[in-house]
Amino acid sequence: MPRSAKNAVSREEFDAIPTLVERTASYAPVPFSKMARICDEVVGSISDQYQSENVSYYVNSTQDEMLIQHRLYKDGKELGLSYEAMGSHNKTAANHFWGSNCVVWCNNGHMMADADVHWSGKHTRHKVTEVEKAAWAVLNQWQDTTEHAEEEMESMKSVDIDDNRFYEYTGLLYGHEIIKPRQMPLVHKEWHQPRHNAFAPRNMWSAYNAVTETFKSAPIGGHRQRHIALSAITAGF
Repeated sequence: MPRSAKNAVSREEFDAIPTLVERTASYAPVPFSKMARICDEVVGSISDQYQSENVSYYVNSTQDEMLIQHRLYKDGKELGLSYEAMGSHNKTAANHFWGSNCVVWCNNGHMMADADVHWSGKHTRHKVTEVEKAAWAVLNQWQDTTEHAEEEMESMKSVDIDDNRFYEYTGLLYGHEIIKPRQMPLVHKEWHQPRHNAFAPRNMWSAYNAVTETFKSAPIGGHRQRHIALSAITAGF
């Protein structure tokens, strides 16, 4: 299994992952269990405003990179809120917290190109002290993006595209290295055989979700950047 493979784990397994790298004068790793606790506290502060919630924990095959995704949904809404955290113990990625949106029936991510709510901090002694404060700061901005996201979704639904236009779209994404060669057949399959009825209409929203569905199996590294780049290209397409 490649080092970068993304594997779902239970919360118990996630909390049990040890912090093997040593703390030094310039490097202060944050335990994955602490990042999970912070996310619990932040999301728990608003969870009573929503009707359903789910959370996923992912690590790479060597268990030194992680991704947490908390999702909150309201009845009758197509989009929910997604509060996410990412980090590593291999010095490849800083600690991150960010807010985005997600599709109710499939958890596909929807990150708007012009509404980035995000904080990142390197694993230094100084930045590590900011982690909890930063997580709450992201929350305070995050909820305000939902209405905008719903407007963007409806706008994408109004743009009809045929197969040829879809191939132009995915070719552009491939050219910008947002879709990798091995992902292209998977994206095309999601377009031609959508696994969710909501994406059966031939429009830009369905095309976008054909890509985000494929992103679910992509490595942890670059997770947020992929979604931002996808949204930026889509907005200008």
